[in-house]
Amino acid sequence: MKRILQLIDNLDAGGKERQCVELIKGLSARGDYAIHVVCMNEKVFFREVFDLPRVDVRFLIRRTRRDPRVFVRFIALCRELRPDVITVWDLMTAIYALPAAKLLRIAYVSGMTLEAPLHVPRLRLWMTRLVYAQADVVIANSHAGLRAFLAPARKSVVIHTGYDLARAPRASDPSTVRSRFGITQPLVVGMVGSFSRFKDYPTFIEAARIVLGRRQDVAFVAVGGGPTLERCRAMLRECEHSHIRLLGRVDAMSIEEVVSMFDVGVLATFTEGISNAIIEYMVMGKPVVATNGGGTPELVVDGETGMLVAAGDARQLADCVCTLLDDAQLRSTMGRLGRRRIESEFSQQRTVRGYGEIYDRLAESRRKARP
Repeated sequence: MKRILQLIDNLDAGGKERQCVELIKGLSARGDYAIHVVCMNEKVFFREVFDLPRVDVRFLIRRTRRDPRVFVRFIALCRELRPDVITVWDLMTAIYALPAAKLLRIAYVSGMTLEAPLHVPRLRLWMTRLVYAQADVVIANSHAGLRAFLAPARKSVVIHTGYDLARAPRASDPSTVRSRFGITQPLVVGMVGSFSRFKDYPTFIEAARIVLGRRQDVAFVAVGGGPTLERCRAMLRECEHSHIRLLGRVDAMSIEEVVSMFDVGVLATFTEGISNAIIEYMVMGKPVVATNGGGTPELVVDGETGMLVAAGDARQLADCVCTLLDDAQLRSTMGRLGRRRIESEFSQQRTVRGYGEIYDRLAESRRKARP
């Protein structure tokens, strides 16, 4: 039984956390791994991890933002659990895990390259490349991410984010979901994503205004919480509230159920690796209109499964949305091809197989090297 430790800040709702949980679920189902999940924060949205076989969840809480005691406590925990491989999911956990990995000769995998910004601050780039230099393997979910952070080619690999198709509802009634949120318009354009500095909701709102200037049979719906939500709500005029709905977090139903009511899925963003939201749109058979950049072109085939637009270009975004709203057959064709692309290229099985090959090789190598 190979022992794999996943070190992550928290398991709250988020793209990184979802990717980690889906990997854990896939590895657990294989049966030849013992998975130790160590969280540095008690926030847990994905509570299904507690019920998975051969998965042990621990909490290593930071008392301050930079808590030096965590280094010692994590080393002690690794002595207890004796993992063959440690995977880190962000820069903070990468720094905390490094001394334990080197001292105890544990294989060290950087899985933190999950975005692809156009410009990386110099300090962050320097620290990221320091982690890369010490890692045995660098895993990114997009080729764009490896390029953005100047990852070393000899130890870097791309494993695209995978989706567990069993998560998708087998039958969803969009009218029921629309009724639940009080949406009466026959067409819905939706965007799922956190309200943060990385998501371009102002452009989404401006595109909605342009479309609504041409037609009134559509509602624009945004799903997600975050620090910029109230600021975006303040952008809306009173007369727009019935057509532009910022729902916040929707915890009572799955994202897939919410997406089922969309006719078009949008992602306006500033930086992105492989977007969970876009994958969810495609799984649910929805055509995509998304910002062209980062890892998105690796996921969305422009003109086939969706349309790619320039960053910050509300008019181009509106034009593409209108093209899809005007053509039900085009929406259906793009949605069908998008679902097929996820099934063939972005399945959970492919992701788990990719990580598993790396874990097996590193675990065997480290066990042979230990006295």
